[in-house]
Amino acid sequence: MYPDVKEEGTNCDVTKDNQMRTKQFYHVSNSESSRSGKFRGVFLPMSERSNVTNDSENYCLKRTEGKTALFYEDSNSGRSFRFILHRKNARKADIYACAKCKSRRKYVRIMVQNDKFLCDPASLDHICYMSPIELYNERVKNEGTQQRKTRKLVAELKTIGDTNLEDRNSVVPTSSEPKEVYAGSLLDCSDSTFTNSLAEEQYCVTPSSENVIEAHSVAEGSSSNMFKTETNREMSFIRDELQASEQEPTETKPSPLLRDEVCLQSIKMALEKFLDNGIEMPGTYTFYDGSTVLEPIASYLGIPVDKVNFVLCMFSSLPLAYVFKRFMKPCTVSRQTRTAFPLLIGFLFCFFCFGRATKHLLANCLLNYAIMCFSPERYVHKEIPSLLDYMSYIFNFQTALTGPVNFYSDYLAFLDGVHIVPNKEGELPSPIRASLKKLFESLCYLLIIMTYGSSFPPEIILEKEYLELPYVQWFFWWFIILVLIRVNYYFAWTFADSVCNMSGFGFSGYDEHGVAKWELCTNVKPYQVEMAQSFKETLDGWNIQTGGWLRRVAYDRSSKKIRTVATYMLSALWHGISVGYYITFFTGALFTLAGATFRRCMRHRFLHSKKQKAVYDVMTFVATKIALAYATYAFVMMNLEPAIFVYKRVFFVIHIIALLILFVLPRYFHPKPSERSKQSLDLLDVLPEEIKKGI
Repeated sequence: MYPDVKEEGTNCDVTKDNQMRTKQFYHVSNSESSRSGKFRGVFLPMSERSNVTNDSENYCLKRTEGKTALFYEDSNSGRSFRFILHRKNARKADIYACAKCKSRRKYVRIMVQNDKFLCDPASLDHICYMSPIELYNERVKNEGTQQRKTRKLVAELKTIGDTNLEDRNSVVPTSSEPKEVYAGSLLDCSDSTFTNSLAEEQYCVTPSSENVIEAHSVAEGSSSNMFKTETNREMSFIRDELQASEQEPTETKPSPLLRDEVCLQSIKMALEKFLDNGIEMPGTYTFYDGSTVLEPIASYLGIPVDKVNFVLCMFSSLPLAYVFKRFMKPCTVSRQTRTAFPLLIGFLFCFFCFGRATKHLLANCLLNYAIMCFSPERYVHKEIPSLLDYMSYIFNFQTALTGPVNFYSDYLAFLDGVHIVPNKEGELPSPIRASLKKLFESLCYLLIIMTYGSSFPPEIILEKEYLELPYVQWFFWWFIILVLIRVNYYFAWTFADSVCNMSGFGFSGYDEHGVAKWELCTNVKPYQVEMAQSFKETLDGWNIQTGGWLRRVAYDRSSKKIRTVATYMLSALWHGISVGYYITFFTGALFTLAGATFRRCMRHRFLHSKKQKAVYDVMTFVATKIALAYATYAFVMMNLEPAIFVYKRVFFVIHIIALLILFVLPRYFHPKPSERSKQSLDLLDVLPEEIKKGI
């Protein structure tokens, strides 16, 4: 049934009707459990073709030498070739699958999103980057609305083949024939017939007359089905809905966006060696080991199950915090009970969300504790905390998932019940009102996320329809998308602050009117962030507790010349090793220094009247918003590729302006003398002449 497959490295095309018609396929990922040799999957056609014959095409999925390859055979022409399938797991739609032609080898890159298979045709004309459940949600959202069109489900890529970079301006798609696109979801394959063995396992995937894909074992002496798909509510409509998969032919000249696409593609090719080694790009979800009990709910809502687990734990922590405050007061339960309860609940939350990956958190925690125990006292705490107190401080359910950072001494005072000071009447203030206020605020942020969050992902500004917009309008959408990204942090941190207050943690004293303040665990002030007139003011209201820790351990301990850069670099290292973090924090350090320089050189020139001061305030406000959106895009995308693409598209103009302000502006607009230098000059004026000469 299957002829000899040509050697890897042979580049051959399958032709039909004088058009390139290379079929794509999905890599059915190997299970990492004891059933590692089993393949599993569901495949459904996503095209307008209704008459698919059983004997027209055959596919063979073969696993050999630890690799999985797709063998394609066209029964009409008798030609066949081999695709090496590299597993590229991902759970973010902004990580596009890609294919390449290098050294006359064809590769198909695969990604998995929400346990859905996504891949691109080997011909590189189209790429489907939305999971089936997302397609379903798009259809439901647009049902009954004639004015709104379904969002584009494909992104155009140019066929490059073996052409050089210099010749890509002449590369345009020539085929208008719709390409077959398949999508599917994972199915468990528990049939004992398909166990791993030393022999090569082969599965033939063929379309049936009902437009349902069946997979058959082609092992010798076996003809049983491995699995058979059944049309479900997520997939039944796709064949009629996927109109965007048709690519109109280009007749005259290349697309005006070809230059940008070639730039983006050249960056991709520079990273091919990194990708070919099987290493996941930074920011890619390489696995998810948390609970999948809520997978049906996540599929129904169209959001990843890890986010559903996170929100469930957050909302569960609120009543638990009230129980802790109400029934576990220091006067009613022992100190060990107050210490162990937050630890137990927090660790269960971590295991529910992260699964076996929690062992990394635990190992990191124990390693730090061992360092404290065996290091000299001059470098660490003079008093080593007990292991139970330390573990409770790390894994307490109020802050285990989202933070904020709080100091160990404050947490111990909370456990001991001595952190709240009575008011003038001798009564202890209640945190209920402050907690409910923050809860309401966080729910408003959650409503914004549910309404607009999925409609404006950060990679949307890289899509063709947005790249065609004027620069000002394109950057406006860039700004709006980053605002929506910040709303996610507003929700998580404000909700966590509410949980801390509900448990009785977070008291920070009284204001001038004697009203209790609960800001010890406040980690973000959204109004200050959005209305800030400088980069420094923005950071003063963002991740406040971490900022205080960075000031103590880095800023105050570094020399004056390098302390700003040193603090930003420590912050980048604290976040992780993704390239996007370092781009953002290097840029943030530059913008902070440039903002301080601009303020010293220009602010005193606008203080002569209220109108001039208003002009200065508006100017700095707009500049801060532009700089914030510009700097944080790399942080959101995490990877080098999209950051360089958008910065290059605007010619690195904000970086250049910041450098000019930092090094050129002080030469032409001298800074105003500081108040300290003024006082020293005034003191010299009143000193006697003899003392002046001595000085």
